[in-house]
Amino acid sequence: MAVYICHNCKKSLDEELEDIRGKVGRQDVCPHCYADLHCCMNCKFHDESYTNECREDSRSFIRERDKSNFCSSFEFVKDEGEDGSEEIDAKTKLGGLFKL
Repeated sequence: MAVYICHNCKKSLDEELEDIRGKVGRQDVCPHCYADLHCCMNCKFHDESYTNECREDSRSFIRERDKSNFCSSFEFVKDEGEDGSEEIDAKTKLGGLFKL
């Protein structure tokens, strides 16, 4: 089961996001810690290993990734639960490629 989690306080936002149907506005904040929700740190495309720390082709550089922004590619990342089986499978397969 997918769960929405605040990047700052790590608390669940499912009830709050259900009210707005998963669409996070630029001014929405976490009801627990008041951190901005529409920010890179909560986006599924955020990846520090990519250029501009984003897997989407972005034309603008966003300096403060934990602050609200105007990115049109924003999609709230979903935590798939405690097991993380997809991530574990992917890491296992990747590790197998580089064994000596």
